[in-house]
Amino acid sequence: NMLTTARAWNTARPHCQRGARRLALGSAAFTTSPPPLDTDSTTCTRLAVIACPGSLGSYAPFFKRFIRRVVPDAEVVEYVAADGNFPDLSTNRYAGVIISGSKHAVYDAYPGSAGSGGESGATGGDGGVEWIRELMEWTKDAHHRHEVNILGVCFGHQIMCEVFGGEGTVQLNPSGFQVGRREFTLRAEACDSLACLGLEPSDAGRSVSMEYLHGDVALSIPEGMRKAGFMEIGEASKDTEGGLENISPVQGVTNGRNILSFQGHPEFSTETVETLIPILTKNSVIPNRLPEGQAVEDVKRDLASPRGIDTAWLAALCARFFFSTRP
Repeated sequence: NMLTTARAWNTARPHCQRGARRLALGSAAFTTSPPPLDTDSTTCTRLAVIACPGSLGSYAPFFKRFIRRVVPDAEVVEYVAADGNFPDLSTNRYAGVIISGSKHAVYDAYPGSAGSGGESGATGGDGGVEWIRELMEWTKDAHHRHEVNILGVCFGHQIMCEVFGGEGTVQLNPSGFQVGRREFTLRAEACDSLACLGLEPSDAGRSVSMEYLHGDVALSIPEGMRKAGFMEIGEASKDTEGGLENISPVQGVTNGRNILSFQGHPEFSTETVETLIPILTKNSVIPNRLPEGQAVEDVKRDLASPRGIDTAWLAALCARFFFSTRP
């Protein structure tokens, strides 16, 4: 059983039920249909989703379907970020919190933001966006005071990079707007750090595929963030057998304890991205901001290819992150 590996996380972390027994996955990584987690009445399967405004509205339903692939009875509670509504962690009622993607740019928090990032291309303002600043403060407090499990996806990933890396860590991607299926390879350091989630040294260098949709990136992980124990989870794949090049410099981060993030969207299906293409076109994001030499037809052609995405494996990994107890 992968959860009985001898690798221990650096510190014990708060869970809804500290007496919850270890969850058994019973299947190797990169399977197409992971079995449900073996949960019982002592296992907290309640998650909070901080739903940041997206081009399709709230992404909370996407995460509910994503997590329930592995934990069918998982409860997902939505908090609307734009209303300044965030989980109160003083009662420790959640196995973890997900910070969703957004049509906004992280740097829209700052007064005078040009508003050229995000999915809509014009989300900033002279005074900055208050709810993004509030989310940054919540994230800082949730990690330092409560050490709650936090999964950041796309905008959520960038929020964590900006909070723990400092202002200016996240910027408009000079390589262009990335949309569609992309791959990255797992780093050995991350496999070692996340061994209690089922990753093994032999997984280093293996490709992981998911959907991407973003124009902003963390260009790198600042030294101060590395000194605090954060590391990158993977490297962008350049050669993807006919697929489009991954132009995200940082694929995701972890601190080997309670933080995990992805620049891509593990919760998205190919159909979700196909639905978003007309919206991005209407907002003049594509083709205007696509990488040089790339056209919308290239994106559509790649989405229509038979190459799959690793949704099942990613769902199993995130379920381990939230619901398994660590030594």
